[in-house]
Amino acid sequence: AAFSVWGRESRCSDITIPLELATEFDVTPPNIFKSFQLGQPEAPRTLLKKAGFRKISTWYHSVPLPICAGKEFVRFISGMPFWKPLYAALGEKVADFNIRLEEEAQKVLDKDKMIEFDNLGIIAYK
Repeated sequence: AAFSVWGRESRCSDITIPLELATEFDVTPPNIFKSFQLGQPEAPRTLLKKAGFRKISTWYHSVPLPICAGKEFVRFISGMPFWKPLYAALGEKVADFNIRLEEEAQKVLDKDKMIEFDNLGIIAYK
């Protein structure tokens, strides 16, 4: 069996940038941390061992997102369903939030870095 789950939150700039800005705007971010609960190799290993798998390999890999400009990042984030509660909580601050979101994403891109998402790959054999 092969699986891929969300990896390390700290390595997901598409997650960390909006979460940090939510704090800056005094808005409680959505609780997306449950999505990372399998992102440490021991968590899926435990579940798979209980399911009868014996040989389990795991590895992290980052996936660069096809985002080349801060404005693209704003479109990407504002279109993601799990950010809708954050945008709703921002109310009249949405425009200012999006400006800051664009600026912070552009800072990452200007350092010749990619906006990326971390995954944990898993292969398991019975």
